[in-house]
Amino acid sequence: MPDELCIPVYHVDKNDNNQAFVRGAMLTPSDEDGDWAGNGVYFWDNIGNAHYWTKSRRYKNITISKAMMRTYEKFILDLTEPESASNFLRLAKIVQEQIKRNIDLTSKAEKGAVINFVCTFLQKMQKNSLNIKKIPQPFKVVKVVGYYPSAPEHVFFAVSDDKNLGPHVTLKTKVIYAVRDQTILEQRQIIKEV
Repeated sequence: MPDELCIPVYHVDKNDNNQAFVRGAMLTPSDEDGDWAGNGVYFWDNIGNAHYWTKSRRYKNITISKAMMRTYEKFILDLTEPESASNFLRLAKIVQEQIKRNIDLTSKAEKGAVINFVCTFLQKMQKNSLNIKKIPQPFKVVKVVGYYPSAPEHVFFAVSDDKNLGPHVTLKTKVIYAVRDQTILEQRQIIKEV
């Protein structure tokens, strides 16, 4: 049996929403259908990125909550590496063939819409107890890396003008989890009032 993953995640929201979340309520998921990770409640992979988000949004009366995300690798759609992204694109094509509906799967596609399309199909398959070869169980989490060009770069990682701007370390990318199944979020707590 595969090992269960236990990942700390951080969510920025209005204090009332986070307080209810800590008491066991479900947060209102995003219905994102654009270029991010689709539907779900968005969490950061570390407290520093959550702080970045609070500063970039300038909301009032917000807090940062922390939870432990407990799940198995097979339930995470990990779009942070090429092989997994290619596998997901193949899956989207299979779904497209199964329901005989064309969706944009090019680089111009709204990534969130494609993720939602595939996840909705997988949920219907599971609900109807249909087993189709090569179709996995629905994803509980979508993992992506966001690029924030205006995020401040730490002086330690700054690239000097005399260096070739090839692969390098940066703080401008941030790991984001879109949690579609909030029942996997445990040990909820408020860790920071902003």
